[in-house]
Amino acid sequence: MSMKPFVCFEGWGTEVEVLLGALGGTWAGGRFGDSTLTQKFTWKKKNEYLQAAGLEPGLVKKRRDEREVERQLLEQQRLEHDKELHDEEYGEWLTKEEKFHLDNAKARTQLRIEQGRERPLDLVAKALMIAEGEQFEEMTILDKPPHQLFVNMSIEEVEDIMDEVNTFVRIDAQHRDFWQVGIAPDSRSD
Repeated sequence: MSMKPFVCFEGWGTEVEVLLGALGGTWAGGRFGDSTLTQKFTWKKKNEYLQAAGLEPGLVKKRRDEREVERQLLEQQRLEHDKELHDEEYGEWLTKEEKFHLDNAKARTQLRIEQGRERPLDLVAKALMIAEGEQFEEMTILDKPPHQLFVNMSIEEVEDIMDEVNTFVRIDAQHRDFWQVGIAPDSRSD
């Protein structure tokens, strides 16, 4: 058996030297005796099998990358579709919520009118309801234009009514222009 040269590092005992010498190893190619340690690793056997199956290793990797891109595209489309469905459901929910608030505001107005404690703004809302075809026992409405309601009111009363008007502006889409122009011209949101 011929001895191959080896390089011994400090701290390594003679057992390693003897073992390497007996096995015919060398330190010349690195710690493990592999001169290809610094080269890029490729699966040679795998590539041979792929070629035997009629496939090229580069094409297989390319197809895998294309499938990954397709998967990411499908995931993105699914997320966009889910977002559209969510937005549609949210829009329906907002519409229902606005209708609920409008119905409550109308119910509060009708309750005050029925109990004889109506506010001037309730009479304006009553006039709009009458214009829509609703019937009341007493069909009395305002005796002056709506914008003149505020003439003899205190600041606190005006602030309360403006809060209620802003509620109508926000929730009564059918009469929004009336509420903005006729009652609260400064509450327009253009």
